[in-house]
Amino acid sequence: MNAKSIVAGACAMLSLSAAAQAQTILLTFEGLGDGAPIGDFYAHLGVTFSSNTRASVSVFAGGTSRFTNAPTMGTNMYFADSNAAIMNVAAGFTTGFSFFYTSPYYDGFCNVYDGPDGTGNILATINLAILGTDNTPGAPYDRWASVGASFSGTARSVALGGTAQYIGFDNITFGSATALIPLPPASMAGAATLLGLGSIRALRRRRLIADATPAC
Repeated sequence: MNAKSIVAGACAMLSLSAAAQAQTILLTFEGLGDGAPIGDFYAHLGVTFSSNTRASVSVFAGGTSRFTNAPTMGTNMYFADSNAAIMNVAAGFTTGFSFFYTSPYYDGFCNVYDGPDGTGNILATINLAILGTDNTPGAPYDRWASVGASFSGTARSVALGGTAQYIGFDNITFGSATALIPLPPASMAGAATLLGLGSIRALRRRRLIADATPAC
């Protein structure tokens, strides 16, 4: 192999890496069972979760978790023990990080790191305030807030923390300081009519929606 081929191959690999880092990834946790470990569920996207991280399904969707009004109703994420859930992103991500959370009783935190497993330099910190509750019957976890932060550099892990089993997370978004909400099928159809199929395809290329199950 000549030097020109080697340089071309290296440039192609760098381009692929840059594209992976620039891509926006949305995790809604739909399709996971109530209490199921999240673990490698999103490994095909290069995202893995610590062993204490679990899925929770709302009582209004056939599960046991007492939440409602989530941005994508059905399933969200919590951590069962320790003081934080750790998410690793093998290829890294840039620009920003965001999500929705519900926490009626305790505050929490989010740290974005440039190393794996919550190590290295902290690139961004988000403080999670107590949100209170509207006392929805059977579902006190009924208030949600969207939070996010921009940062410089490449992040490779995130710690979402607080009091175990008392804070829920949804619509975790890598690569954007604003948490995304998937469009329901009817809205997508309307958007296709207004914007044209070409614009919708471009939108889908920019947003890698992780879950095959449509939002409720």
